Amino acid sequence: MKRWVLLIAVALLLAALVPSALAAKGVAYVNRDSLNVYKEMDKSSKVVKTLKGGDKVVIFEKVDNWTGVFYINKKGEDKVGYVLSRYLSDVMPEKYCKHKWSQWEIYREATCTRTGLRIRECTVCGTGQSKEIPKLSHEYGKWIVEKEATCTEKGEQYRKCKLCGNKQTKEIPKLDHQFGKWNILEDATCTEKGERMRRCLVCGYREVQQIEKVPHEFGKWTVTKEASCTEKGERVRKCAVCGYKETQAIDKLSHEFGRWTVTREATCTREGNRTRTCAVCGYKDNQSIDKLPHAYQWKVTVQTTDHSAGVRARVCTVCGKVAEEQSFDPEGTLRRGARGDAVREIQQLLADQAYLAAGGVDGIFGGGMERALIQFQMDQGLNPDGVAWPQTVKRLHHDFGPWSVVTPMTRTVDGEYARVCKDCGYEERRTVSAGVTYTRRERSEEIRTLQRMLNAMGYNAGAADGAYGPKLDAAYQNFALENNLDFTPEQLRPSDVDSLVNGWLESVPMSKRMGRSEKDSPVRLALFITPVTENEGGELGDVKTYNWRLSNLGTQRCRFDALLLSFGDNPDFQSGNLVMVVGNMDLLRDGGNNAMGTFSVASDWGTGKLNFCAVGTSTTGDQTWLSNVRSFDAPAASGSFIFFGDDEDPNGAI
Repeated sequence: MKRWVLLIAVALLLAALVPSALAAKGVAYVNRDSLNVYKEMDKSSKVVKTLKGGDKVVIFEKVDNWTGVFYINKKGEDKVGYVLSRYLSDVMPEKYCKHKWSQWEIYREATCTRTGLRIRECTVCGTGQSKEIPKLSHEYGKWIVEKEATCTEKGEQYRKCKLCGNKQTKEIPKLDHQFGKWNILEDATCTEKGERMRRCLVCGYREVQQIEKVPHEFGKWTVTKEASCTEKGERVRKCAVCGYKETQAIDKLSHEFGRWTVTREATCTREGNRTRTCAVCGYKDNQSIDKLPHAYQWKVTVQTTDHSAGVRARVCTVCGKVAEEQSFDPEGTLRRGARGDAVREIQQLLADQAYLAAGGVDGIFGGGMERALIQFQMDQGLNPDGVAWPQTVKRLHHDFGPWSVVTPMTRTVDGEYARVCKDCGYEERRTVSAGVTYTRRERSEEIRTLQRMLNAMGYNAGAADGAYGPKLDAAYQNFALENNLDFTPEQLRPSDVDSLVNGWLESVPMSKRMGRSEKDSPVRLALFITPVTENEGGELGDVKTYNWRLSNLGTQRCRFDALLLSFGDNPDFQSGNLVMVVGNMDLLRDGGNNAMGTFSVASDWGTGKLNFCAVGTSTTGDQTWLSNVRSFDAPAASGSFIFFGDDEDPNGAI
């Protein structure tokens, strides 16, 4: 009933939406997979819409076999058409209905003797559905003994269901017999079994059981045939009760062999043989003798040279067999993994000739020493294998004269320097660059800093991703043109980096320039400068090399931007300085980490004192800080640390 009320309401609603000239006369459902709506009551007229199975339509008239229905065209307009009446049903066909089921209702309750039933129906098409409810379990009472069990008969018990009275029975097993003691009917002997019997004290049931034979009572063994080394013997014994005889074989005796006689000696290539004879029966016993071990001795098969290893082998002096081969180095050769004073001596020679940093002289032959040796061997025209052969060590002891300038080092041109061995005339050449040149398609953290600086000045260098691409190139060229600087496409030279970093420093607003960091500053930069001595390769003609290390002793994290150098008695680190190093490294608070590296300076780059300073940017507030400036006359004292950052801590402890 509720469903038809709903359908009538829908019909009235649809009637309100159709043209006023037509009135709805009910609704119907398509009862086939598809149904054409024709413009006229004629199958040859135009098909204006195709309905699907289960679609609901609103009817406005019925004429013979045709039914007029409303539909909505593609433009959303209300239209009318005609369908064949036989393809419409008053109710939703079950085949097309997307059932909307009602709640389950109990039609018949389940009991312990019959199943129950529950039903529901579709609220759309009225299709019904039923489902069986399983029987309930019987509610049995306690078991009641109906017949007691005995040792001769089984008993019986039952119980009943409290709901339906169903009776369930179960058998009670027989009880065990209650037997008395065993009585011997016939004793057992060693030839026959005995018998015994017992009775049940309740029912008198008699149980009879056999008694196993007793063992024979044998006397002592009597030898009937003596054993020898060729035949078995025999012995016999008899039962004192029944006279049964038991016979047993006696194992052969062992041969009485004489001493072994060697018939063939063993060697390291073949087995030997020996024999012995029984003094009783003449039987001969043959036995093989194991091969002898090889008599190995080490023998040199390939002699060493002053630049190559030799080969030695373990060779048998009897048969000449080679067991193993080993390579061995000439005396004094050192390889990776070696340790000690000999290693330290070679490391010092490498450091003296600037192939190894001073800190690498530690007496441990590792990767750094190996790479230094390879470079030295390449420069000397030797086989670059990283092994300290006698030939390589001999070359390391060149007695070189002073360095001479081949090409002076500038901020745009690499310098080249040479020196000659006084003994053999060997010429050693070195190239020194004042700064790094960055090129297109290169990627580094330093490039990321340059991108960040150009973007900060308003030149679009793209994302600060550390990759040198066309945007970085175009941004720097715009910067150079506006500042009357020359430039080389797809390349940033050291002088270009100088101009870029100085331009960025000058563009920092006064509100962001925090000046030099002091003891109580949140960013407190501590810079260590170590002049590299001549013996360590630090002086090359008119060039001086320095090691540097930077940390942050303040309480606020910062980013290291650049290491700067200027000349003169009154340094100004806002313009005119040289950029020795560009960085993009976070410096942790309280000296948690260090930035470090090396740079070189030519003596003709400036006059007066050398002034060093580091630039950092705080991660909070984006404020720019400078380390304290300390100046010294060039060249500085060899090996001394120059400390910047805290006047009250001249030792620079971190």
